[in-house]
Amino acid sequence: MKVGTERSFFDTALVMVGCGMAVFAIGMSLSKPNLSLLLTLGVVLSLALGYWLSRAADRHGLAAADGYLWTVLAIVSIATIWPLNQILPEEGFPFQLIVGGWLCWMILLCGAVSWRDQTLLFLNLPCLAIFGLVGVFDTFPPATIMFFGFLATSTLLYARIHHRSMVRRAQAAGAADVGLLRRDAWRWMAGPEWALVAAAAIVLFSVVGAPLLQFSLRNVSGAVAVQLPATQNRAATSAARVSADSPIGRGPLSPSDRPVFQVRGNNPGYLRLDAYVSYNGGGWNLGRGRSGMVPLLDGEPNPIQDSTYYSPEAQTPSGEVLGWPGGAPEEGPVTGDTETLEIRPFETSLGFLSAPGQIVAVVGIDPDLLQFRSDGGVVHRAGLRAGTTATVRYQAPRLPQGEEPAGLPAPFESSRGTFLTRASIPPEVAGLARLIVPAEGSDYDKALAIRNAIGQRAKYNLRAPVTPAGQDPVEYFLFESKQGYCDLFASSMVLMARAVGIPARYAVGYAVTDPTRDADGFLTVRERDAHAWAEIYFEGVGWVPFDPTEVAEQVPGGERGTSPPPERPWFTAQAGQIAVYVFMGLAVVGAVLSFYGSRRGGAGFAVSGQLAAVARAYTQFQKSVEGRIGRPRRLSETSHEFVEAAAPTLGEALPAARALEGRFSDALYGPSEVTAESATALAVAVKEFRASVAKLPRDGGEA
Repeated sequence: MKVGTERSFFDTALVMVGCGMAVFAIGMSLSKPNLSLLLTLGVVLSLALGYWLSRAADRHGLAAADGYLWTVLAIVSIATIWPLNQILPEEGFPFQLIVGGWLCWMILLCGAVSWRDQTLLFLNLPCLAIFGLVGVFDTFPPATIMFFGFLATSTLLYARIHHRSMVRRAQAAGAADVGLLRRDAWRWMAGPEWALVAAAAIVLFSVVGAPLLQFSLRNVSGAVAVQLPATQNRAATSAARVSADSPIGRGPLSPSDRPVFQVRGNNPGYLRLDAYVSYNGGGWNLGRGRSGMVPLLDGEPNPIQDSTYYSPEAQTPSGEVLGWPGGAPEEGPVTGDTETLEIRPFETSLGFLSAPGQIVAVVGIDPDLLQFRSDGGVVHRAGLRAGTTATVRYQAPRLPQGEEPAGLPAPFESSRGTFLTRASIPPEVAGLARLIVPAEGSDYDKALAIRNAIGQRAKYNLRAPVTPAGQDPVEYFLFESKQGYCDLFASSMVLMARAVGIPARYAVGYAVTDPTRDADGFLTVRERDAHAWAEIYFEGVGWVPFDPTEVAEQVPGGERGTSPPPERPWFTAQAGQIAVYVFMGLAVVGAVLSFYGSRRGGAGFAVSGQLAAVARAYTQFQKSVEGRIGRPRRLSETSHEFVEAAAPTLGEALPAARALEGRFSDALYGPSEVTAESATALAVAVKEFRASVAKLPRDGGEA
């Protein structure tokens, strides 16, 4: 058997594919396609240069220096990561994820000095770390398929390197025929079979085992109280170097269809989770207390900072747990009829109860498990379990009539600075608000004017790119991009309202978009229903939602309440299925090429027709011998040993059997290529041998 002992460009190509998928995945998980393409191209060029340099290094005896160069360049990539990061497109890697940039630069620099099998294989380590980061982000679905592809290329590379290493050791030990490494028990030790099976087991567990484990733990997870998050983008990029409880402008967004909870009521409207009041140029903060109360601008103490939560002490005779007497501090005394809303968790427990207005009572819940919030919501300390239903009564806000101005209730007038603060409002945004609002009219008319102006100025698009670092998201949204998601529309509404003296706050929660009810009359609230809106306060009414997205044009594919496909067409579900099939086909082809490539020792990846004919002839020869000896050939036996073991049963055919075994050894493992004539001659000789064996008496036995 011809066994190669030198690395070929095919090995480098395997590393190109594996490393290329790793750097491409991390770039796309950051929503930076240009960065992905540049890193992938850099990997290809670096490894191609490394292959060319390895040939030169081999000729001059310098290949062994690659390990030292690898170490030096790895250290250089750490020491110079910031200047290196600055030359990347789309502002490179954000500060929080700079380790991802270092791993990519390590691959780019060290790929050029990976001259031997050991250093070439070592490139898999930073790739594994990169896929680990991408898995944590969980923002690029095709990364899973790419990781499986990386496993396939790594496995094939390792099998080839391992086989070459075994061949070299066999030659160093004086083995006359290293082709024996591909036979019997040695086959699984020297060949790629064990590595391919291990990789297949990992892929099988990832595809089948992980979902089964997740399903088996579903009942356990249902016993854990879950506080659903506020509307936030999961992309890892940073719109501004500012910390915020609810950052904004960090798209694009790809909400899922996963159901969260169900509600039943006449008009669910906007189901508020949190209300924020403090804007810092990158997003919104809660401040001190759940309600988001912060110290006043003039230093006056806030009268309700220490009463953010109210825990009732008892139930009424009717089973109702009453909330804030006379209204929550942020709501103030409000008038009007109350409405009822039923809330039912979908699968997991629910840590909050929300409604379209201030919750004034909860029916049939232990008072010790409830905390009423100053923004009108209710916290369920133990978490409302799946399969149970909570009923709440809430004060529905009524739109103001006439020319009544907006304002805060008199008892909380000292909190005016909280909801009217103009801190962090960009001057251009404030100027636009003053330009839009009418000189005369009620605050309600002014709020409508602001809402309509924002809706006419910008388009709603879930696929809008992230706000560039260092820019205010609201200012960039209103004056440059003019497209974005609900958080940018809502933030613009709040800041512009405050700029003209209207009390406003930023709210997040859910707005149901699917009107379909189930058999019990419940609406399903899904992750894609997560939403943000502005709330304007009107005295005697409460906080009224104002949502500019209702009047904004929506970009096709990025509409509100949809689960838009990622930007690149092949990220769609259909393309994802095609990618799975392609990957499975490539894995099978790779396994076949690996098997035959190892048999041919790297000189080629297909068995020649003559060699295949010789192999078929040998199979017929071996079957004839097995028929005489009465057992199959053992894994530990060479062809010569097997013929000698059958010698007592072969009789007059023994000389022919020994001659044929020698001819097969020369053809299969000798230095000369098998010709068509020699293959035909062997086939004829086997046919004659089988005929002579058939004439032997059936009295032989095993030696």
